[in-house]
Amino acid sequence: MWPRWRKLIAETSSIPIYDHSLEDVAKAFSEAGFTVAVRPLDLDAFMPVTVGSAYFPKVVDQLRYYSQDKVLFRFVRTP
Repeated sequence: MWPRWRKLIAETSSIPIYDHSLEDVAKAFSEAGFTVAVRPLDLDAFMPVTVGSAYFPKVVDQLRYYSQDKVLFRFVRTP
């Protein structure tokens, strides 16, 4: 199913597509001995607008990506 979704997203999206999921990232770090935490990026300041960006043809695309889709991981390894 992912190949179909990937093609559809590539044709209709303005951002790069990665072939690993958040679960893949979390699992890899967890298996390497890290405690894994994640949260939305959650902008708390104004975001500079990238006018004319190939990734973000519209300002709303950039805003939506950084406020809804972008996540921040924290990986902690205790000695």
